[in-house]
Amino acid sequence: CLLELFCFKPDKIIYYESFSAWPVYIYLKFFDKNKELFIHFHEYFSPKWYTNGMRLVKYYHQLEIKILFKRANWISQTNIDRVKMFREDYNFLNNDKLNIFPNYPPKKWHTKSDSNKLIVPLRTVYIGTLSLDYAYIREYCDWVDKMQGKILFHVYGYNYNIETLNYLQSLSSPYIVFFEGG
Repeated sequence: CLLELFCFKPDKIIYYESFSAWPVYIYLKFFDKNKELFIHFHEYFSPKWYTNGMRLVKYYHQLEIKILFKRANWISQTNIDRVKMFREDYNFLNNDKLNIFPNYPPKKWHTKSDSNKLIVPLRTVYIGTLSLDYAYIREYCDWVDKMQGKILFHVYGYNYNIETLNYLQSLSSPYIVFFEGG
């Protein structure tokens, strides 16, 4: 990612979640300090989550607190509740920086034409970090199973706690496939 920043030289930079902070930090600190910075969080992560989580992400988050959050033009969460919690966690931030950026497709994607009829089965995929604590994996799997084959779900996980791993391994639905190694 850092190499791409050097090659592309963007006017504006957006990164998602603390996992992606390090290359942006290095690029802005040492090479191109005048770029606009936008940060978006798909999920809310509490300070306790960072304290008990992966050390590398905890380090990246410290860079965010010390430098990137203050430097950012925009920081967003997906809904008002998450913005409120984020504001409480980082009360040093100017409220003008904090925004809501919903996690759903634009309304213009929805049309009522016959050409958009659902193709059954609808195939869905989840790729990335998994947790029963901050994602709706259990609820989604329950719903997929209740759809009796109208929805198929493939899960490609590479970072999960033991409770989440045990849950996904225990699923016996023919409509859900879990790829443990990502």
